[in-house]
Amino acid sequence: MFCALRTYLPIMDSAEDTEVRQTIVQQGILLGRQQEEINVWHQAVTNLTQQLAVISQRLDQIQISPLVVPTAAALVVEEAPTSC
Repeated sequence: MFCALRTYLPIMDSAEDTEVRQTIVQQGILLGRQQEEINVWHQAVTNLTQQLAVISQRLDQIQISPLVVPTAAALVVEEAPTSC
């Protein structure tokens, strides 16, 4: 069965074989670099997510006191009585 299959496969000479191998090696190198970049980005996103979680927790802990808005009565300045 394998003998019959071999007759249909093109036979590469050693130069073609070398070129194919070099191409595969280059693709492997590129894939390795891409994987490294993906790992770096993954770590950066993980760090950012952790930092955002810390900020969110801190914001949740802040107790916002109600704003004190001065009333009109508080803004009236009492004048000293004038003597006549």
